[in-house]
Amino acid sequence: MSTEPCTRPSAQDLPHALSDRRLLEQVLDQQPLQVFLDYDGTLSPIVSHPQDALLGSDMRAALQRLAGRHPTAVISGRELADVRARVGLPQLYYAGNHGFEIAGPPGSGIDWEFGSDYVDELDDLYQAFAIQLPPLDGLIIEHKRYSLSVHYRLVANEAVPALEHALSGLLAER
Repeated sequence: MSTEPCTRPSAQDLPHALSDRRLLEQVLDQQPLQVFLDYDGTLSPIVSHPQDALLGSDMRAALQRLAGRHPTAVISGRELADVRARVGLPQLYYAGNHGFEIAGPPGSGIDWEFGSDYVDELDDLYQAFAIQLPPLDGLIIEHKRYSLSVHYRLVANEAVPALEHALSGLLAER
């Protein structure tokens, strides 16, 4: 038995997945392909306001074709109900709230929620954010049951350090 440490190649040492189509097809013949895609920034464009991230009809059609061939999941920091409604394809698997909510297609038996023990703490933290964070133009605080998101993309650059300091203080208290 070797005592040499196991080393893994870094991503830059690996060939591009599409550089050798024969090899890719061979690997896919040996094991089923499962596809996991993020909603914001992958399936829909990054936008200034979370509610404006819409899935285009061409992307929806491509997802539908893909799901007809391979198990396909959409993963998001959004609430499960939100991402499911935005995609609108029941044959997909969905992970919302960064995996705290997971659901599969009808009949899959997959309908899981994790983190319910922390809902009250998140409610309290959300209230603290709403009261104690500086009122800044462009600041969006989302309460998504099992997670909170603080969007500051639209906050003026000069106000971001104070916001980060306030957030750090609130989180350190908890």
